[in-house]
Amino acid sequence: DSMVIDNELSKVILYKHPDKNITLDDVMICCEDEINSSIEQISEYILTGNTTEFSRHFNLITSANKYSAILILNNFRNYLNRIYLVKCKSAQGEAIKEAMAKLKPPIFYKYQNSFSAITKKMTKQKIENIMEKITQLEIDAKNNYKITDLIINQLLYVITAYNK
Repeated sequence: DSMVIDNELSKVILYKHPDKNITLDDVMICCEDEINSSIEQISEYILTGNTTEFSRHFNLITSANKYSAILILNNFRNYLNRIYLVKCKSAQGEAIKEAMAKLKPPIFYKYQNSFSAITKKMTKQKIENIMEKITQLEIDAKNNYKITDLIINQLLYVITAYNK
């Protein structure tokens, strides 16, 4: 973790050099790529059971106050929907790579291998079960905006229960 912090500080210093006054906006500009990358990867970490990276990226995203837990949940739902769509096309005889190529927007090239591996690993029933849990979490969250910790705990539960 200290290496990550050192790297981020180095980015900010290089960005602002020779100016020594650094603002929050400066930091956000420098760290934006990692935050956006994290939002893309978090669904992958959830479905591969990578709790360490999930926690790190979730904390990075929410601590930057750029994304809410609800938005992360919605992104996760969209990711699952795309996997489900590819899974259904695959069950009808279409190759996974061909079905993935038809997705709009397309899967970013550096995530295609992991998306394909997750799609092969997941069953339609498992996806449906996770979707039910997400729907219930969204209902709970919309009724009480102060349950971010509950959402985090529930997502971690989904990770461990469905991806061992």
